[in-house]
Amino acid sequence: MKLYLGKRDGTKAIVFVDDTELPLEPSLKLRDHSPTGFEWAYHGSGPTQLALAILLDLTANPDLSLAHYQDFRDDFIATAAFDGFVISELEVGQWLIGKV
Repeated sequence: MKLYLGKRDGTKAIVFVDDTELPLEPSLKLRDHSPTGFEWAYHGSGPTQLALAILLDLTANPDLSLAHYQDFRDDFIATAAFDGFVISELEVGQWLIGKV
């Protein structure tokens, strides 16, 4: 089961999938909201990009990710604690079941 861990290194927001940094580029190819990187704990371009990146990484389904990433941002990313977060594959999967 994948775990998504967001943490801050100084002023930089970093997100890991298990022990590997979540790449920005795959989600940018779908929608370019924030070429400067990910963010969370508010509504904006960085959190929007992160929501798309997590859904794309988890589902490997661009259409599904594009259909639900803004709701995912609202429900998980914008409400995450500023200092960091952990989101499990199980949480996202259960959330997605309610969406599709």
